[in-house]
Amino acid sequence: MENKVLLKAANVSKYFERCGNKICVLEDFNIELERGTFTTVVGRSGSGKTTLLNILAGFEKPSSGTVLFEEKNIEAFSKNENALYKNQEIGFVSQSQSLLPSLTVFDNVRLPFFILNKRNKNQTRDINLKAEDLLKKFDILYLRNSYPKNLSGGETQRVLIARALINEPKIIFADEPTSSVDSEQTKEISAIFNAIAKEGKSVLAATHDTLLSEASQKQIKIED
Repeated sequence: MENKVLLKAANVSKYFERCGNKICVLEDFNIELERGTFTTVVGRSGSGKTTLLNILAGFEKPSSGTVLFEEKNIEAFSKNENALYKNQEIGFVSQSQSLLPSLTVFDNVRLPFFILNKRNKNQTRDINLKAEDLLKKFDILYLRNSYPKNLSGGETQRVLIARALINEPKIIFADEPTSSVDSEQTKEISAIFNAIAKEGKSVLAATHDTLLSEASQKQIKIED
């Protein structure tokens, strides 16, 4: 029987040494992400939400504690397993992650596929169809040949989400995905995340947006 829990963090802490003092960002944090769920981590700016996402995604190492993906410690991954985890098993929508300005929307969405499949260009036709399907799904196919500088905040977020989905990951991480959009667009992004969860993926969004958190199935609060 397939385990419902995709990702589990157990007693995860993160701290830094600064001027001889230990600065604690996260302390003994625990979370379980199940398949088919949309979860939000809620907290004010500076509460450690971004650090948590980076640790779960394998971009940062915890000072203590473990992160298990499908019951395997991600710190024990081989070089190949680590690359597959970051480029295939998860999709990441970062608050600071922008689209490449020299690429069209279509090419930005396709980019992670070619990073993952550097030596295999034979699937170009299939990935073109996949990218078109994602653009249609999020009602932005008309932006196919547009460049990032011409996109609104809401359009940019849809393109970033489409790009995060191109390699068919099992988990989507999103860091403050509604920080640059209005309330109506927040509702649209919430609907997208719930639809992604219904497809069997796990979505974890870090946010201080009440509207987004109330639309999620599960809310976890981070405090100082």
